[in-house]
Amino acid sequence: VDAWVNEDKEVVIRYDRETLEKEYKRTFDILMKSVKDSEDAKIKKKVSYDYSELYMYVSDDADIDDFAVSGMVAPRACLNLRLLQGLSIEEATVVAIYIYEPTGKELFRIDEKTDDFHMNQDDWEKLLEEARQG
Repeated sequence: VDAWVNEDKEVVIRYDRETLEKEYKRTFDILMKSVKDSEDAKIKKKVSYDYSELYMYVSDDADIDDFAVSGMVAPRACLNLRLLQGLSIEEATVVAIYIYEPTGKELFRIDEKTDDFHMNQDDWEKLLEEARQG
C-alpha cells in the first residue's frame, strides 16, 4: 500500500491484509522447503516456533560448501517472517546455531549483527575435529 524511509533511515513498507498474507505464505513456504530439503542433507535444519533461532545440525561428512549453502536461504526467510509479523529490524533478530549432530556440541552461531564473519576450509575442518573430540 505504501513505503517510506523513517527517521532511522529504514525502509518501512505497509501492506494491505491480502498482500501481507500472500507474502507471509510465500516466505513461509520457502523456509519450509529449505527445512524439508535438509532432511537428507549433510546439514539438517530446525527452526524455533517464533523463527528467531535456526538450528543447523552438521553431520560428519558436511563440508564448507554445505555450510555456505545452509546459511543462505533459511536465515533470510526467518528474518523476513519476523519482519512480516510486525517486528522492527532491531527486534527481528535471527541466530543460526551450528551444532555437531553426533555429539550435540555447539560449533558456533551467527546472527545478522555478526560483522565480517569468515569461514575457510581449514577453520571448518578444525571446528569439526574439535567437535568430534568432544
